[in-house]
Amino acid sequence: FLLASPLIFATFRLERRPSTRRGKAKVSGNLLFDAIFISFAGALLSLDRTAAFQTMAGRPLVSAPIIGYLAGSVQAGLVVGVTLELLLMGDLPVGTYVPSHETGLAVLATAVTVAAINAMGIRPFNPVGYVYTSMAIVPLALIVSLPVARAYRFADTLARRFNALIFHLAERSIGAQSGAINLVKFNLYGLVVFFAALWAAFLLTVFPLMLITRSLFSGAVFPRFLHSAFAGTILLGVASALTAVGTSRKELVFFAAGALASILMTVI
Repeated sequence: FLLASPLIFATFRLERRPSTRRGKAKVSGNLLFDAIFISFAGALLSLDRTAAFQTMAGRPLVSAPIIGYLAGSVQAGLVVGVTLELLLMGDLPVGTYVPSHETGLAVLATAVTVAAINAMGIRPFNPVGYVYTSMAIVPLALIVSLPVARAYRFADTLARRFNALIFHLAERSIGAQSGAINLVKFNLYGLVVFFAALWAAFLLTVFPLMLITRSLFSGAVFPRFLHSAFAGTILLGVASALTAVGTSRKELVFFAAGALASILMTVI
């Protein structure tokens, strides 16, 4: 939270800057370069989860605004970060358990959200009904990102298995004369494996989804559809809360979440 506070302050500073041209991010005019740059930053932030640093910079509350800043909208990143942080707060990498890749979700959902906002040519806090644009697009971005983010979990698991081989090689080098130097080298190899696996996974998912999002949102967008899409946030929140209490009746969870979202939409 302390790391995120400067980004929250920067939100009000960056909001005063003029908006970019329709369909182009602030990083550059090349969508492929933007995806490579965002994927590179996302892979670096992912190292903070378990491989290195562990300063909590990989949490969605911090990583999403950083990616939003690089993509062109800190505001959209903050909305994504707060939403994901609340949804994934209890999903932690304890022991051998590999949780949902919260950093990957933050990177992908933020990239998709900013791509949609830039394609529409409007500001993140442009009113759409009783919500803002970013708040309406974020549920759609999360629905798209949740199944795709399984690739990040697979890449994380693959990197851990590969690092187990590096551990055995490092163990054999302890008896050598230059054992200490080799241990440092093998440790760096492990970081490279994590970084390379996640950068490749990010690039293979971020660029196609940003391209598809820009194509879909560059045309006429139905404000009423975005107005209704905000119900997705309520649905995700209620489903996450009810699932966290330990219920195994998932059908009832999603039915109750959808019913509550529909009632709130009708009343409001």
